[in-house]
Amino acid sequence: MYEFSSINKYRRFLFGIATIWIAWFHSYMLDFSQLEALSFLNIGVLVELLKKLGNIGVDIFLLLSGIGLYFSFSKNPNILQFYKKRIIRVLPSSIILVLIVTYLSHVETWKLFFIRVTFLNFLFFKDDDQTFWYIPAILILYLLFPVFYKVIQKFKVPGALVLIAISCIITVAAFFINFDMFFYQWEMLLTRIPVFIVGILLAPVIKNEKKISNVTALILCLLGLIYFIVIHIIDLFISTKYIFIWHYMYLPLALFLVFFFSYIRSHVSLSFIVKPFEFVGDFSLEMYLIHQSLYFFLLGKISFFDNHQLIYAIVIILVSIVLSFILKTLINLIFKLFKSDKGSKKKATA
Repeated sequence: MYEFSSINKYRRFLFGIATIWIAWFHSYMLDFSQLEALSFLNIGVLVELLKKLGNIGVDIFLLLSGIGLYFSFSKNPNILQFYKKRIIRVLPSSIILVLIVTYLSHVETWKLFFIRVTFLNFLFFKDDDQTFWYIPAILILYLLFPVFYKVIQKFKVPGALVLIAISCIITVAAFFINFDMFFYQWEMLLTRIPVFIVGILLAPVIKNEKKISNVTALILCLLGLIYFIVIHIIDLFISTKYIFIWHYMYLPLALFLVFFFSYIRSHVSLSFIVKPFEFVGDFSLEMYLIHQSLYFFLLGKISFFDNHQLIYAIVIILVSIVLSFILKTLINLIFKLFKSDKGSKKKATA
């Protein structure tokens, strides 16, 4: 039997897979289809295809976030405390990294520097540099979450469908009204709202520990594989101008992948396979933010890697993991010291 609770039980593992996949996707200069070692049976072409699909890792992030937020909010529906926890989780590491990256990128004016470090370039200013778009996007979803939660709690599936429909209407309207200005920035968030809502909708199923037979699970895996093939065929006929349609098609695939990898994890307990992904899953946000910036910052600066892009991609991922672990550890240590100092002051004044 497959238990849907596996999705929440193995969320660290799932976050780890999504993070590595995104890092793989962001290794832009690496083309697996050109590697002679993978030319047999066009394996390199398939690997490159999977790499180009790596931004679906963001959809997996948001699906799992919707699930996790549901569990957290249902335990403590205090909105102010909910926002405080989310801000503490996201902003410290994000602000540190955006300050460092923006400073090193030598922006032309102080105004542009301010716009980027405050994430205002995502919604209000046209800016080709959207390295940290995920931060304002996830903060907006955190802000909207209590509304989504209340609607889904009261109206269940119909409520979720209405919310998804509204978000799709906004996307289409933004496409036709303001395509040349901000749409290419906004659609990164707008097309991910449905998967976030589906995560909230799926959470009660996980919480109630619903189960399906292994036969049903295998059928779902087969359907997911068929869907994977179908969307790539559809992609051949979609103009890049309508890329948002392609992004909407990620939702069923993200659902399938979360189900598939949690199913695999529930049957595989080999530490050398599982532990690395769970380790990365503990600081997935930091890894996501660091990797892309580090990849481009060091690109072309070490001549050896110019002709060894695979080695470069692997090295950057490994270095990003180390830096992410250090950053997360330092932030946790600072918060622990702050809480300890705050507790000491309370005792002293008591």
